[in-house]
Amino acid sequence: MKNKLINSTAILLGTVLLAACTQSTPSMMNSSRIQLSHETAVEQVPLSELTDTNLTILAKQYRQYGSGPLDLVMTYNPKARDFTAMKAVNELKRVEKVLRQKGVADLTTQTLAVPDGKPSLMVSFDTATALAPADCTPMPGLNDYQTGRFIGDYKFGCGVETAFSKQIARPADLEGNSDMGVRSGRRDANMIEGYSAGVPSAPLEGIERSDLQTN
Repeated sequence: MKNKLINSTAILLGTVLLAACTQSTPSMMNSSRIQLSHETAVEQVPLSELTDTNLTILAKQYRQYGSGPLDLVMTYNPKARDFTAMKAVNELKRVEKVLRQKGVADLTTQTLAVPDGKPSLMVSFDTATALAPADCTPMPGLNDYQTGRFIGDYKFGCGVETAFSKQIARPADLEGNSDMGVRSGRRDANMIEGYSAGVPSAPLEGIERSDLQTN
């Protein structure tokens, strides 16, 4: 009887210990990733400010943050004689040429008559900005006066994701290329390995066909 009581107690104690082992503590490691913020940039540039310097700045901003086409609308006053519809078309072509030379390939252009309005260029394009994960906070003591006792609210790895988000040259690239279809990573790697190693490509030769006869 005594042995049965001891065995029952041991089984009960083991059950309690096993139940305690199933308890889990929330992880302190970050499992979230960089998020993308999408907005639309709109700007009205007066005709007098369409200088090469300002167009260079616009091209740089679009190449870094742009997503989709860069829309340009040149406005003019149909009653004005100093900047007519033809001059608006010619100025828009000049702007387009400068932007293409500076690396902007996806452009849409049009002119728009605005009665009693001043000539200007309306610029708009969608943007993509890389941000730190939504649930990430700075490490205590990094940007404030908090001490190590606040470390419980910090998820380890958030600092890396935050720093990484600030170093992405073109955030829109994180969305990938949906129009590339199914691709083979092995095949793509084989195509560039020789080039990376500096090995010249073998010359292409003609294709022989057994069903062709020569006289």
